[in-house]
Parts: sequence; C-alpha cells; structure tokens
Amino acid sequence: MTSAVEDALEPKTGQRSRQAFDRLVALQTVTTELASALEQRCVAEVTVRSGVRTVGAVVAGVWLTRGDEARLVGSMGLSDEQRAATARLRLSDAAPLMDSIRLRKAVIAESVDEYVKRYPALAKRFPPCGGVPSALASLPMVVDGNVLGAIMFGWGATRAFDRDDLPYLEILVGHAALAFERARLFEEEHRARMRTEILYELASAMMRADSLDAIFEPALDAVCRALAVDRASILLFDDRRLHMRFCAWRGLSAAYRRAVEGHSPWQADAIDPTPILVGDVTREPTLARYRDVFEVECVGAIGFVPLCYEGKLLGKFVIYARQPRAFGTDDLRVAVTVATQLAQAIARRKAEEGIVRAKAAAEAAALQRESLLAMVAHDLRNPLGVAQLKSQVMMRQVPEGDLGQKLKRDLETIYRNTLHMGRLIDDLVDVAAIDSAHLSIERAPAGVKEIVNEALDLARPLAEKKRIRMTAGVASGLSEAQISCDRQRIMQVLSNLTGNAIKFAPDDSEVEIRAIEDDGGVRFSVADEGPGIPVEDRERVFEQWTCGKKKGGIGLGLFIARGLVHAHGGRIWIESNHDAAGRDRGALVAFTVPRERE
Repeated sequence: MTSAVEDALEPKTGQRSRQAFDRLVALQTVTTELASALEQRCVAEVTVRSGVRTVGAVVAGVWLTRGDEARLVGSMGLSDEQRAATARLRLSDAAPLMDSIRLRKAVIAESVDEYVKRYPALAKRFPPCGGVPSALASLPMVVDGNVLGAIMFGWGATRAFDRDDLPYLEILVGHAALAFERARLFEEEHRARMRTEILYELASAMMRADSLDAIFEPALDAVCRALAVDRASILLFDDRRLHMRFCAWRGLSAAYRRAVEGHSPWQADAIDPTPILVGDVTREPTLARYRDVFEVECVGAIGFVPLCYEGKLLGKFVIYARQPRAFGTDDLRVAVTVATQLAQAIARRKAEEGIVRAKAAAEAAALQRESLLAMVAHDLRNPLGVAQLKSQVMMRQVPEGDLGQKLKRDLETIYRNTLHMGRLIDDLVDVAAIDSAHLSIERAPAGVKEIVNEALDLARPLAEKKRIRMTAGVASGLSEAQISCDRQRIMQVLSNLTGNAIKFAPDDSEVEIRAIEDDGGVRFSVADEGPGIPVEDRERVFEQWTCGKKKGGIGLGLFIARGLVHAHGGRIWIESNHDAAGRDRGALVAFTVPRERE
C-alpha cells in the first residue's frame, strides 16, 4: 500500500524539484539583470519583463510610493486605459495593491470571484470582462522596514497558489526592492552632484552679473535644471510695495502673467516668510480663484519661494510643474538656496544702483551748490565791499558832538557786520570746495616761528577784551625751520582755533599756541583753560553745522579747519589740556603739517 502511494507521488515530487530548479536559474538571471540596472526606470523594466517570464504571469506592474500616492513606474501587459487609470493611486484606496502596501504583506486573489467579492467597488471600475486578470498577487517592496512600493502580477486563468509560489514571489520582489533602493541612492547621489554643480555655476554667474537681467536668467536656468521643470518666474515688489510684478519668466503665456500678477501668498511686511509648496493646485483652497487659469496653463503643482534679504521680503521665486507633484525635501533645499543667492544678488545690485544714483545726485547737487555759492559770493561781495568802503569813509567824516559819536558807533557796527558777512561767505565757499574735493592749496616755504608769531599777534586784540594772556612756544629745533604749506590757509586754521579758545576760555585765563616736531613734520596746538570738550563729542565737533551749545556760531569753523589740514596731508584732533599736576584744565586742539608735500 505504501509503495503504491509513493509511486503515485513520485511524478509530483520530481515535477516540483524541476520547477524549483528552473525558478532558481531564472532568479539568478533576474538578479544579474537587476544588478546592471542603475536607474529606477531600468529596474522597473527588468522587474516586469523578468517577472512575467519567470512566474508565467500575463501582466505585471510596479508602483513606487511617494507621499500619499503610489505611482506606476513600469508595466507589461496593461492596456493604455489601464496604465492611465492606475498611473497615480491613493494609498487610501481599497485595492489589492494598496492593501499590500498598508499591511506590508502579500495580497492574493486566486479567482475572479474572489477579486469581485473582496473589492466590489474596484470590480465595478475594472470589471472582469475589461481585461482584469483572473488571478493576481500584489507584494510590497520593503527595505530596512521602509515600504518602497509594490509589485503586482496577474495571470489569465484561475490559479491556486501552492506552498512554493508565494515564497518565490517574495524572494523575487525582495531582490527587486533592493535593486530599486540601490538605484534610488545612485540617482540621489547623481542628482546631488548635478545640483551642486548647478548651484556653483549660479553663484559664479551671480558674481559676474552687472545688471538685474544678468542675475535673473542664470537663476531661472538653475532652478529649471535642478528641479527638472521647464517653467519658472521671478516677481518683485513695485516701488510702493503694493504688488509683485513679473521681472523674468520662462515658459509662461502673457495671459497667465496678466491673470496672476500681483498675487502674493505673504503679506508685504512679513518677516522671514517660509516657502509654500503646493503638490496639487486643484486641492489647495487658497488658490481656488486661479484654478481655471492653472488648467489652461497646464499647471498641476506650484511652489512659492520667498526672496528675502535681511528678513525683508523682496519678492518671490515661483516654480511650476505640469502634473501634480510631491515636492521633496531636496527640492525645497535647492529652491531655497537658489532664492537666497538670488535675493542677495538682487539686494546687492539694487544697492550698487542706488549708490550710483545717489552719487550722481550728490555730484549734481554739489555742482548746483557750487554754482549757487559762486553766484552768491560774486553778487554779495561787491555790495559788501561798497558798504565797507562807504562806512569807512563816513566814519572819517562824522561831525563832532554826541550826535556824531552815535553816528560813528552805528557806522562801526555796520562795518563789523559787513566783515562778518564776508567771512561767512568765505566759509560757505570753503565748505563747498571741501565737499566737492576742489579745495585749492597753494604751497610755498613758510617759517614755523613766523606762523606762530603772526597767529599770536592776530589773536591778541580779541584776547585783551577778556583779559586773556596769549602765550606762544616754538621748539628749539623749529626756530629756523620751514614747512611747505599754504600759509594763508594754515593761518586760517590757527585763527579759527585761537578764536574758539578765546571764546570758551574764562576771563583772566591763558591761551597758548605751540609748535613742536612731530614724526617728520610739525605739530601746531592751541590750548585753553576753558570747560574742555567731552570725549564723546571730540569727533562730532568736526562735522558740518556742529557748534557749541552756549556760545553760538554756525558750526563750520572746525569742519573747514579739518578740511584744510587734510588737504595738507595732516591730521587734526582734540585732547584734554593738563596743568603741571596732570589735572584737566581745558581743551587742546592739535594738528600736523608734513614738512614735505606728500
């Protein structure tokens, strides 16, 4: 009896052994072919072709997961209608493929009846008479716990899966999963290398750009290449920051630009806004008003990337995909990098253009100011000269007596004020010359001692009114020394410094003028015993229109003095004046003049 059973089972056992051997050989062939496939597209082709051949299926398809979808990447035996209908499937759908991905295990339907019973809604959509296989198996591709997608095989007749079928399919799908993962890593490395090269080229182009147009084109090219899209645009706020306007674009119609121009997903005053990536424009409620426009323009996905510089929103960089697309982390990183470089380049270029405009405006204003001052100087000096001369003549002709004395005092007041107005005119002309770098310096040899003594003589009459003692000192090595300078201009500086010292010094105090050697030049200084100048104000007082808080003036004297000293190649500064015990007792203003012209 036992022998009869063994004889009956021996053909089946031999058939199974031969089938196992054939499958092993086929599996080795598939493994070899998969090893040579470097891209996911090639892996998909090998998988469906070899899978159909080795398991005897009539149809096969490979879907890879991306976000909440599974996308068809390769198929064999499916009709055009079936490929179009299953190109993008939602993971939430009730279908063998989705169940195998969600459950992470094989899903099998051995007959049409089982398929219809388990998936009635799907059977209505794809009825058995419409080309649905009689038996099917869907298996997930899992690598290191991550589901990459699923592979589905279909057979033309009812099939009872035996104990060897499912393990073999799982091994085959496992090899395919490893090949897909290897191809994914290869493609990511290749893509990362390509994107790095693109970003490097973009940075180089940005540095060479000499206009905004030269900035826009490389940015559009970089993002289109790096993200594998054929359309992109750059929009910047108008001058009033009310609307974003198209500045550059690629592949967009004029009608589309008119329809969406002005749109911004962020407020104009937003600080460091974040990118907004919309994988499917038909599902985004905030873009509902543009759905018809998107449909006409064939926009399936869109990404808004802010152009920000130092936190301020300048505009946006927009990328477009023709089909719905799940933007990945790498896509976002590339888009943000391009936008950052673009925003910096735009800000830099606008700043450069602003500087050029400001410089041109300043030069124009300086020319206008010089022309005005020249006209004022010419038109005012003549009548002032006449007034000075007339007042001098009239002072000599006033009659004796009280009335004459009063008249003389009035004439002296007129004379002094005309002199003061003349000095103001001279100061304004000097300020304009300093601002425009047109200050005239006529150098000639001048004795240091003679300069100090002349400054002392000129200051004495003013000092005597306040009973201030004027003293002077010249270092022994400078008694016969000369410097190359514009003597009149140096006297102008010293007159300003001594005048300020006398103005601020108390009555019955002392003002000293000194000259000492200083690193190959001469250092002149004027020291007083007044209230001094706070350290925090010692630079500010050399600016235009800065004057003492209590003594009045228009604040041009030290500004002019600094311009004159700098024109001689020297420097000017303020420090504290110390007495013999080292105590502060006023201010000391010093300046240097090189002995030889620099």
